[in-house]
Amino acid sequence: MEQSGKSGDQTTGGTGLAGAVEPDRLILADGKEYEMAALNLNILIEIEDILGMTLEIASKSQRLKMVRAVIFARLHARQSDLTIEQVGNLITPEIMARMDNILGEI
Repeated sequence: MEQSGKSGDQTTGGTGLAGAVEPDRLILADGKEYEMAALNLNILIEIEDILGMTLEIASKSQRLKMVRAVIFARLHARQSDLTIEQVGNLITPEIMARMDNILGEI
């Protein structure tokens, strides 16, 4: 995929829950750029299913698992061949730090 966004950015595109038109793109530890689906009800439900709890509870007690689940659910909607373990292996601390703004919208 072509890289987009500013040099050094790990995420590009709209991340908002309220109708992001452009898909987000995320550069993971393998150096590849992945397209993430915009947050929607189905993705939020998938995140809760992965975590086995509500987003409210998970955001307080399962922060790392929630980061992985959010990234996985959004990537998996576009690249169904990815597993949660593969995604987890590609998430660096830098990527986790950049995901705080997305988690704040959930």
